[in-house]
Amino acid sequence: FEEGDNIDRKASVEKSRDTHKFSINIKGKKENDMEKVNEKPNNEKQKNRIQKDYTGKGKNYVQIRRLMNEIIRENDEESSKKSILDSLKKALEEKGKKELENIILHIPENLSKEQYKKFKEIMEEYKEIDNSPYLKILKNKRDAAERQEIASYMKGFQARDREALSDLYQKLKEQDFEERNVNTYLENIRDKIYDLDEAAINRICPEPAEVAFNEGLRAYEEIRSGNFLPELKDNVLGMLEKRLEKIKMDECEQLVKKLSRDLIQITEGNPRIHFYEVRKINKGIEEDGEYQIIRKALSTYASGMEKYEYPIVICDSSLTGRGRGGFVLTPDHLFYNTLVEDGVMNVKDVRDVFAGSGLFGKGIYVDYKKAGKVKISDALSLHKTEMATFAEILNNFVYYLKEKPESRSISYLAEEKHLVKCCYRCGYEFKAGNICPKCGSKYNE
Repeated sequence: FEEGDNIDRKASVEKSRDTHKFSINIKGKKENDMEKVNEKPNNEKQKNRIQKDYTGKGKNYVQIRRLMNEIIRENDEESSKKSILDSLKKALEEKGKKELENIILHIPENLSKEQYKKFKEIMEEYKEIDNSPYLKILKNKRDAAERQEIASYMKGFQARDREALSDLYQKLKEQDFEERNVNTYLENIRDKIYDLDEAAINRICPEPAEVAFNEGLRAYEEIRSGNFLPELKDNVLGMLEKRLEKIKMDECEQLVKKLSRDLIQITEGNPRIHFYEVRKINKGIEEDGEYQIIRKALSTYASGMEKYEYPIVICDSSLTGRGRGGFVLTPDHLFYNTLVEDGVMNVKDVRDVFAGSGLFGKGIYVDYKKAGKVKISDALSLHKTEMATFAEILNNFVYYLKEKPESRSISYLAEEKHLVKCCYRCGYEFKAGNICPKCGSKYNE
């Protein structure tokens, strides 16, 4: 009996345990079912709330843009977000345009630069839509206000002369105005300065291409040191420079012709005596080593030549025959360099040129007003009689330079045609023909 009771009790416990387990399973299933039931209404509520938000109603531009960014960051499928984002994008554009139009209405007519910057910063925040038309309106309003500011600024100046106009020009450039607004005013001022400068330059030198040398040189220095617009100054100085250079080159050319004709019997074939062919050398046409000798002399002991000063003859007495020693004669100076001394003489102070000998040997000497007897060269590969003749002709030529006959005056050389001709050789004046009646020179064209 006891054994039977134990079996029944055991069966009863197991049954009770199974019943409890079933009860738990039923309860769990109900709870899960309840959660599913409750979940559906919650999802519907959220969907309705989101759909209401997605319309963009009641929101400004910034809020709609923020909502769009939140949706983009969500993990939902792209297909489900696209229609919503398209709807919000349309709402964003409409709201942005309305807000920009409202901003335009509040822009003052006398818009300052600081106000312009602030309005521009605000408008540039609307970067998801086309804000360019509104920015253009803003820019036009600022330009109109700034042009009015410039006009008011200029009324404070009574600029009539060049100095006042230049002062106004500089001060206007220093102001913080936009180039597109101030350039017209600057150009007008510059045009007035240009007219004043042009008139002043014309008073100094009416005809740069026809001016005589001394007058042209004076005009050149006055214009160079004057306060004129660079384009006007550079143009007229360039014209004057060409004119002065031409006159002096013409003079050099005629003087070389005269001296070379007088010395032709002595200097022909002499490697120590060189005449300066000004036009060839200035163009860089160097046919042989002769021009290297000339250039060496001009770049060493004769480097002090003035502007528009050209050499006539270069006599090389250097030991190597490369132009480092000897003398260079120009219309105004005599440069020399020997083993003993070097220097420069003014032609007008040369008393005499002669062949001689002395403590420093045979050669060409000069009686100079400021220093007495000065040796300027050795014998230049000339025989005694040739050297004497050479010195005599050179002395006569120096006197010719000192006397400055009409044939080598700058004004005479500047003329294209001569009614009264002056012989380049002897200075005799005549009218008919090209041959000098006195000395027979044929080089007076």
